[in-house]
Amino acid sequence: MPFSLPYNTAVREQRRSSPSALDFLPTQPWAVRALVDQILGADALAGSVVCEPAAGAGDIARTLLEFTPHVRVADVADYGIRNIYEQPISIRDFLSWTPDETEVPDWVCTNPPFTLGEAFIHHALRFARRGVAVIVRTAFLEGQGRYERLFSQCPPDIIAVHAERVPMFSGRLEAKKSSATSYSWLIWFRNGSGEARTRWIAPCRELHERASDYHGWRWCAHGGQPLPHLSIVGSTDVEHDVSQALAILRDPVRAVIHPGRLRVVSSLVETTPDCRERVLARISVWHADTDPKDAQAKLEQVLVDHGLRIDPVGLNTMLAA
Repeated sequence: MPFSLPYNTAVREQRRSSPSALDFLPTQPWAVRALVDQILGADALAGSVVCEPAAGAGDIARTLLEFTPHVRVADVADYGIRNIYEQPISIRDFLSWTPDETEVPDWVCTNPPFTLGEAFIHHALRFARRGVAVIVRTAFLEGQGRYERLFSQCPPDIIAVHAERVPMFSGRLEAKKSSATSYSWLIWFRNGSGEARTRWIAPCRELHERASDYHGWRWCAHGGQPLPHLSIVGSTDVEHDVSQALAILRDPVRAVIHPGRLRVVSSLVETTPDCRERVLARISVWHADTDPKDAQAKLEQVLVDHGLRIDPVGLNTMLAA
């Protein structure tokens, strides 16, 4: 099947927008596991090199690591996942990237910006050795222009429709909220027939969802900018989450804010060698469904172990219901 199609290069200009204009909707990790479990099969990715070119906060990438150790991560904006992902990230415009022989991936798997989805697919199909899988709003299948430019010339091999909703929200990953938007995976195989077979991904959120998908350092949009926050869902995870997040905690230029679902917002304070105290960052602590007292005691002890502490004034004055 053809893997080289023309597209309007003007879409590249859209990728030069400020971070506030980026279409950042984190992908539910359970939806990635469902793709592998019900459609691709674990063997399809075993040992493969997978490229995630619109990584955002790294939710798809981290989940792909469950199936292959060879995940390459990139994004046009720096969401800071170099500090939490444990693998290097490339800050680059995917639509302007031409991989050399050592960089060519077996798979491209991503959640592209909706307005650039077509361009992402065209570009990925040019070089992916084994296939391309993208999750898109099911409405992406509509449209005369998209049909003429993409689907009539290079239809996907599989259209995998999620029978249950995959909730995606701008700038944040939510564990409990629902959504009315339908999502589907479109899959192209390098040697596929292009028959566009439609399959349904049976309801499986309860099977594939994990509490750990939602804790640790995550990202949210605040004031139009992607900002980190620390999300703690229970006191048992505090020590791991803080140690993973030290690179961000010790960066004085980062504002750590998470609007909503907060119990405590406070300042992290460190004593410098000359005995002066400085505020390192703002930190949002634990989800509303966590006992604040249990998490607070554990958090304070872990911060002390790392030479940090919570400003008691900030803690006492910024309790939120």
